[in-house]
Amino acid sequence: MNDIISILGIVIGVILLVLGRKKENGKSLKLIGGLLIIVGIGLAVPDFFKGFASGFSAPK
Repeated sequence: MNDIISILGIVIGVILLVLGRKKENGKSLKLIGGLLIIVGIGLAVPDFFKGFASGFSAPK
């Protein structure tokens, strides 16, 4: 569930960034899009490090 939320946050953030750049008064859209991308990546980073550590320490 956490993966779905972070992916949706990143996708919606990118869409808002693109819309904010195309609109003349899109400064708030760019800000909200950037925040959503940062939060989505922030949610995904701990899982990434856990997977990397478990894969690195797994027996071969």
